[in-house]
Amino acid sequence: MAQPYPLDLRIPGNKEYDGRTDPEVHINTYYGNMLMMGVTDAMMCRAFYSTLSGQAAEWFRTLQPGSISDFASLATKFTRKFVTSKVVRKPYMYLEKAKQLEGESLTDFLVKWKAAVGEVEPMDDLTAIHMLHISLRAGYLYHDFIFHPPTTYEEALRRVTDYANAGEANAVKRSQESARKCYTRAVNRRDAGSSRVNTIIREAVKDRKEQPEPSEEIEEVPLSEDRPERKIKIGWALTTELRLEVLAILREFADIFAWGPDDMSGIDRTVICHRLAVDPAAKPIV
Repeated sequence: MAQPYPLDLRIPGNKEYDGRTDPEVHINTYYGNMLMMGVTDAMMCRAFYSTLSGQAAEWFRTLQPGSISDFASLATKFTRKFVTSKVVRKPYMYLEKAKQLEGESLTDFLVKWKAAVGEVEPMDDLTAIHMLHISLRAGYLYHDFIFHPPTTYEEALRRVTDYANAGEANAVKRSQESARKCYTRAVNRRDAGSSRVNTIIREAVKDRKEQPEPSEEIEEVPLSEDRPERKIKIGWALTTELRLEVLAILREFADIFAWGPDDMSGIDRTVICHRLAVDPAAKPIV
């Protein structure tokens, strides 16, 4: 402790270790930061106190003079003192519980997998790749790991992520195509049964533009709690992520919707104009 403390020394990283978190994490972070600053071993010992608080700071003050020969001995005493706060990592075989379940999407599996990896002991790349591979369900991705083995865990994780993103995009595309086919069939059936419609109405229908409609069951959702009667319809076929995104956009721009004639007052006729399909030669009935 005879080493003078520089007044301009600034210690980066966590400065409030109080003994309730993993001591090894604190030691490793502190040691790495001090190495980057190029300070001496004696200065590491002297400055370590400034990163402590609470019971950790009280423990440091009880150290006997001359009991610390270098930072390695200080680190050993420190970790032994607060060993009960050390995070106990589970063996990597714990990842068996994070296997992809039947019907579980890759996106949901990845969330579960990453959380489980954060709880296990460190693994080398080959072990991590193997555990990830056997946790996947049989399919194209599982085969891809066999035909083209990833060389690093980072590559393996990126490949699973790419497959997950592609799967989500494909599901949205499939839903859109299904909606178009369903709507086309509905329009064809309606047109086939409209032979008895009078000529004036039939001519007006020719100008009708095809508009997308939900292909499956729908649910009604209010856009505003202040006006619960104003509802929009959302298809059940949408994925959860896409459904939330659509609702967020609709609610953000809810004020631009016209819910009735009163909401359209003052619109210039060059913008929109309603035309009645009435024969001008017909005489009104009074």
